[in-house]
Amino acid sequence: MRAKTIIRENLRNHDLDPRFVAVAMGMSLRNLGRVFAANDQSIAASIRRGRLDAIAADLVDPRMATQSISEIACKWGC
Repeated sequence: MRAKTIIRENLRNHDLDPRFVAVAMGMSLRNLGRVFAANDQSIAASIRRGRLDAIAADLVDPRMATQSISEIACKWGC
């Protein structure tokens, strides 16, 4: 749960990757990977899904109508 919070709070950070999450959790990358694997997920997939969900929300938000798809994607670390 804490790892998912770290991911959600850092989606805009271009440095967000599995190693970033592991360091923030104070865990080895291997152990954190095992925790995610126990839930049939990977850390990278969770990061990707979070970013895609945020991008999708911005794409339908009328306040973002003046921004290009590329601008929105880059804002979320893609």
